[in-house]
Amino acid sequence: MKSTSQLCRIILLLLATPLLIFNLYGDDHDLKDLLKTGQGQVIADVGAGDGDWVGKILDWVGPNGTVIATEVDSSKVDRIRRKAEGSGWTNVIVVLGDQEKTGLDIASCDRILLRLVYHHFENPQIMASDLFRSLRQKGRIAVIDFEPNSHFPRNSIPSFRDRHGVDPGEVQQQMEAVGFNRVDIDPMGNILGYIGNGRHLIAMDAHVDTVGVGDPDQWEHDPYLGYEDDEIIIGLGASDQEGGMAAMVYAAKIIKDLHLDEDYTLLITGTVQEEDCDGLCWQYIIKECKIRPEFVVSTEPTACRIHRGQRGRMEIKVSTSGVSCHGSAPERGDNAIFKMAPVLNELKALHGDLKDDDFLGKGSLTVSEIFFSSPSRCAVADGCWISIDRRLTAGETGEFALQQIRNLPAVKEAGAQVSMYDYAKPSYTGLVYSTESYFPVWMIEEAHPACQTLVAGYKGLYGEDPIVDKWTFSTNGVAITGMFGIPCIGFGPGHEDQSHAPNEKTWKSELVKAAAMYAVIPKTYVCKYCKS
Repeated sequence: MKSTSQLCRIILLLLATPLLIFNLYGDDHDLKDLLKTGQGQVIADVGAGDGDWVGKILDWVGPNGTVIATEVDSSKVDRIRRKAEGSGWTNVIVVLGDQEKTGLDIASCDRILLRLVYHHFENPQIMASDLFRSLRQKGRIAVIDFEPNSHFPRNSIPSFRDRHGVDPGEVQQQMEAVGFNRVDIDPMGNILGYIGNGRHLIAMDAHVDTVGVGDPDQWEHDPYLGYEDDEIIIGLGASDQEGGMAAMVYAAKIIKDLHLDEDYTLLITGTVQEEDCDGLCWQYIIKECKIRPEFVVSTEPTACRIHRGQRGRMEIKVSTSGVSCHGSAPERGDNAIFKMAPVLNELKALHGDLKDDDFLGKGSLTVSEIFFSSPSRCAVADGCWISIDRRLTAGETGEFALQQIRNLPAVKEAGAQVSMYDYAKPSYTGLVYSTESYFPVWMIEEAHPACQTLVAGYKGLYGEDPIVDKWTFSTNGVAITGMFGIPCIGFGPGHEDQSHAPNEKTWKSELVKAAAMYAVIPKTYVCKYCKS
């Protein structure tokens, strides 16, 4: 009977070239040469076990290289770490992964090695996607495993296979199926699609949720079936924001068809819950998925102009309390609605005194809702609260806006409580990701590389200077730039005044124009700003 090592087959995947399979048996093969390893490389040993190969790989990469050892077993992670410390290995990183993620960063590895690991994957296609995502340009993956056999206990076999082991054709099919692309849906329901595997991560974002229809009688065409002619498309979300999503997808095809790849990874996101809580999706992507692009292109409608900022917003609650009594003798009680009346008048006056900014415009304030509590229609109201839609301009923060209201004389006299609303509604997947209803103002300078990349791309495509402007409404940029400082820049098909309106439409010419722009943006950025 052959030993396990004699049954091993090496499958070497060369990115950007056809898949090559080497049938090599025994232990005398020169894996180092097959992988084309070299000094200074970053090599990952996925499923490193007890770290038996870490020392060998360290010899391949030398003192200026790095070995990343990953394991799904936390006890083995601890053993590898102790082994590295005891051996004085300072260029070894140990990472805890799971059955769907290696734990490796995007475009972090020159080579990835899997020894007797692949056959254990419970979801090999998802893991294959993660492996490709972790490779740098011209990276290589080596899978060493044995072909299926029945000499292993049934409880060690993943449920979707009838025998232990993995057929090389299965690996080949799964790897080729994902190619350089990966498509995930995160627990919130955001769609994350990757193109390329270069070092520079660039993202483009469109939210895929929409508002409701409103009064259906105001629509000339069915908002769900839609309407189109040679120039326009009408339907719910046409401008806000399904047009941007469609243009991004076709841009990806243009990139592949015209070979516009460079040293970048393009992340295309179809995000959720933006209409209810703008930026919440990107809070999740950045904090929980640990994704930080170098910059993000928002495809919210701009009429194919370049938008580099917007006012912020927040949702504020002001509450007054009273004492109820019978309505026939109101003097016995303390009417919370009456206490709110002077507050409303002072809020109206405050709107006129808010700060202004030459680029973003004036801060604003309006009362959007009013509520009360009372035992009956024949009683004095014992509670009253209002909602305020506050738009923030440059230099205004959430705490600044709250304190402005707290300082109003009527608020002080009424003993009113001023607070910020929270958002804690589930996404369509059922996930609840709570946040304050505070969406910071954000802006990048016109000279910023992200903005100038779009300016250069536009000029190159259309031979004229683009209009650089701002949004009036709010976007996911409140989180991307406002909270996390990642540059965000906007370019999208469709018009702002179509958003949330009956007979919402977009223009086919703008969809084509946007798709072309999205296709050239990544390469323009890398060639203009990332070359030494």
